[in-house]
Amino acid sequence: MEESGKQRYTAIRVLSRDGMAEVELVRDAQTGRYGVRKRAKSTAAAMDALAREARLLAQLCHPQIPRLVEYRPAERCLIMEYMPGETLEQRFLREGPFAPEQIITWGIDLCELLAHLHDAVPAIIYRDLKPGNVIVMEDGRLALIDLGAARRYQKGKQRDTCLLGTCGYAAPELYGGLGQSGPQSDVYSLGAMLYQLWDRTRPHSALAGVLRHATGYGPSDRYPNCAQMKEALMQARGVKNRSASFFLRAAVLFGCVILSLGMLCVRYEEGLRYAQLLAASRKERGEARWALCVQAIQIRPQAKDAYLCLLQAFAEDGCFDEQEERFWKQEVALELEALKQSDGYAAVAYAMGELYWYGYGQNDGQLQIAPEAMKASIPWFQDVLQHAKETTPAYQNAMIYQAIGCFYRDIVLSMRMSDEAGRFRACWEALCAVRQVIEMRPLADVWMRLQLDQLMIDFAMGYLWELRTDGVTKGEVVTVLAEGYERIHALSAQSEQERALKARLLEQEEMVWKTVESTYAQEMEQEVKGG
Repeated sequence: MEESGKQRYTAIRVLSRDGMAEVELVRDAQTGRYGVRKRAKSTAAAMDALAREARLLAQLCHPQIPRLVEYRPAERCLIMEYMPGETLEQRFLREGPFAPEQIITWGIDLCELLAHLHDAVPAIIYRDLKPGNVIVMEDGRLALIDLGAARRYQKGKQRDTCLLGTCGYAAPELYGGLGQSGPQSDVYSLGAMLYQLWDRTRPHSALAGVLRHATGYGPSDRYPNCAQMKEALMQARGVKNRSASFFLRAAVLFGCVILSLGMLCVRYEEGLRYAQLLAASRKERGEARWALCVQAIQIRPQAKDAYLCLLQAFAEDGCFDEQEERFWKQEVALELEALKQSDGYAAVAYAMGELYWYGYGQNDGQLQIAPEAMKASIPWFQDVLQHAKETTPAYQNAMIYQAIGCFYRDIVLSMRMSDEAGRFRACWEALCAVRQVIEMRPLADVWMRLQLDQLMIDFAMGYLWELRTDGVTKGEVVTVLAEGYERIHALSAQSEQERALKARLLEQEEMVWKTVESTYAQEMEQEVKGG
């Protein structure tokens, strides 16, 4: 009877875990050797990826790629050879960033390794090259691990069936729209990874040129294969060697000048790459655009433009959903600490506050601003108040938004009434002020205007008695609501969502006026009785 994997292999520790699989270091009871066990989640996609990885590993034979020991589909796991060492990610956290000479050496080694995959028939595209998937072995050579995202190249195919890869390293075509992934996709990932590992305070113009070519936006803008990229890296290493004595002599006489020029070179290269990524992002949609924005943010985390570009991408469909919120928190949130040191943070915080306010939860089909969305926006508007100048429109508008958000947080969401006189009038006046802010927006911003009109009408209908008690007169209410309905009638709704909300508001109009009349009529009756 065949021994099960659980009986034969003893788990030592978990090496990694993600949404597709768990990877463990194990010890083989029969041989005493260490191995790596990868166990897939019980989803069809995870098990298909495991089976694909097992087939690829079985067909490969290379000392820098783990050997397949066995595949156990019934147990949803495979056993691979253990490659002792540490990942480039671990090395980077401990020692990095690295000198250009080391980057070039690693680049050449990885070009040879990727070329081995690409030379297979059909070519194997790795697709997920990143520091965490590269092992620095004890002899200094690099090994590739985790072929879970790898696939065979299929001639004539328009795009990949599954869009995989890691944001910040994945080529644009891995997000769809530029054809299927190919050898140039791995060239891009290699260039992006080496750029991230490189200590750019030690400039190397030849290396910068190679990496810039490798990370061209389209596949045709890059090296066609890893062999040509390897040749370019070898030439870059030669340029550095030939000029080393010159730099040594020059450093004695012109050290300060050279250091200044070097820093200018670094800033120029970063600025050029940053501008290229922003320009490319504006041509894309969805996750492809997100990825390019994040790459730009990682290059210049203290510049606001890439953050604002990403928030604009989130807002394109009129909603800010859980996937977008999760992407922001996982890929961008850590970079905000650097942005907070610059003047641009207030603009980003303000844009994020409005994105929560007008977009959060809108994919659930609701046609009004949710109290939960207002509550979620409060911390961002509070950040605006801490970082913006008091004389700026952003500061003044953030005060209004925060006041309304706090009202809904304290009264609506907590399901309790306010014992503070004037609280409802203050919120009503803040809503009127927000409407003036929105009136200054382009006329095309129909959805935002309709949402705000819905909020004002709902507030009036829900708290009309409290408004009356706080001294808001019938004339004030009628004036504000009449202006709102005049605008609603005039607005040209384009999308289905806009037409649905406009229709809903117009259906409520007759009831709104009756409610206002009856509420203030009761006030008059009470005054007569009291008189």
